[in-house]
Amino acid sequence: MNKIITCLSGPSLSGKSTITNILLKNHDIVLPQHTTTRDPRSDDIAGFYHYISMEEFIKRLNNNEFIVGSTDGIRGYGVLRSDCDKVFINTDTLLLHVSYKDIDQLQKINIPTKLVVLTYKNLEYSMRKRFLEENKSRTDIDYRISSAQDDYEKYFNKIKEFATNIVYTDLLNIDDTYKIVSESFGFKPYVRKRVK
Repeated sequence: MNKIITCLSGPSLSGKSTITNILLKNHDIVLPQHTTTRDPRSDDIAGFYHYISMEEFIKRLNNNEFIVGSTDGIRGYGVLRSDCDKVFINTDTLLLHVSYKDIDQLQKINIPTKLVVLTYKNLEYSMRKRFLEENKSRTDIDYRISSAQDDYEKYFNKIKEFATNIVYTDLLNIDDTYKIVSESFGFKPYVRKRVK
């Protein structure tokens, strides 16, 4: 079977972690460890990130060690090629979480790549609502909304052209979101039995 890279992108709390967990449970797909320069947060998936310094991140970025990687000068996020190589030994399909900033790198990957964007029809309202439900601090909420709006303005038109699908998670439930994402990646969706 041919190798494929599937990617999820989108702002905070748009459903990437939730959908990732369902995909990993129901499909032969592997999530390599990702890398970031930021401090751990309480909502991080255990074992999802390598936490490194910005200095090391920039060095590795300049050495072309990331399959995708980007920084805004404050925080850096990416996926190291070595982490992808480790898990590609046991699977044909990887799942990456990527930033809108990674679009140019995504387009240059020499492995078939599918991107699904999970986002909001009403970005600020939906993000603020979900953050308040999570009891996040106002400072964190404002920073993450501002960052999402900035990325949207700078990159969304380019992302739209490359994406396999754009899913507005503020308009859908989890089952419908999963169904659309799995079909967009070419997976047969697993139908969860509803409890009566």
